[in-house]
Amino acid sequence: MSTTHFDLSKYVQWVGWQIRTKLEACDKLYLELTGDLIDQSSLTSIIPDFKPDTYKMIFAPFKYEMEIFLTIKAQDIIDNRVFDTEGRVFIEFLELYIKRIENKYGLKPHLVINLIDIEKMYDKVFSFEQKFQKLGYRVREKYKIKAYSYDIQQVISEDGFGNDDHIPTNKKLIVIAGLTPECGKLATAIAQIYLDQELDINANYAKLEVLPNYSLDKEHPLNILARKQYLQEIEGQDFDTTLNITDLYDRWLEKHHFIQKAFLALKKPIPSSTQDYLIWQLNADYFDKSKLEEKIVQLFWK
Repeated sequence: MSTTHFDLSKYVQWVGWQIRTKLEACDKLYLELTGDLIDQSSLTSIIPDFKPDTYKMIFAPFKYEMEIFLTIKAQDIIDNRVFDTEGRVFIEFLELYIKRIENKYGLKPHLVINLIDIEKMYDKVFSFEQKFQKLGYRVREKYKIKAYSYDIQQVISEDGFGNDDHIPTNKKLIVIAGLTPECGKLATAIAQIYLDQELDINANYAKLEVLPNYSLDKEHPLNILARKQYLQEIEGQDFDTTLNITDLYDRWLEKHHFIQKAFLALKKPIPSSTQDYLIWQLNADYFDKSKLEEKIVQLFWK
């Protein structure tokens, strides 16, 4: 095993410096978060020196200058399926999850409902909104755009993101988290930047992305493990017969390409990620490849 040590303290400082630098260059920064805002235990199985509270460590210096958007896929509200081993349905689990955010960060999140199809699902979405508004939460709506993401000119227009609710914010750093895959974190960030721009607010975007790691080959065991872990989080997926892990990697790359096209349309510099320090460590042979392959087998082919 390589003796290279991943220095979590330096990583936290590096990411904090990256965020601070980006904040100083704009009026607002929308920071899309990969992984679980509450608990990063899943990352500790891939990066041993990561800690379950790593994100809390990163955001601690920003507590009084940040807000949290929790993005929710409208279809998850409609389906309201059993969501955990305790038998809780999605909305019940969500309510508990929001409380955990408040306890951990001392902040009450905005709830952002994404991918709303007004013709098919509005009644249930509206009932959901009423429930959480009565509990004191700010709930906002963002709608399905048929042209997303292939027609960038329509997406970045009055007929695209222009139809969404603008979410007023009081702080400079907006952390955008989600509870389920494909819940619209990126779309929420870009829509807000577009709507802010209409109000002469200089907003920008960054992504706190740990994995996948695009500086490594997509068939590197680390990226294979990241993709399989992601698939495991999607309830009901069969790794052998459904979504191909290479296709999933390509979909992640497509999101990066969408970011580039969106920022060209917004006439803004293409943003950089906050991966740099982590990439340097992982490229320094942090992992023993054979051991990582063993971990993949242990986790996914028991």
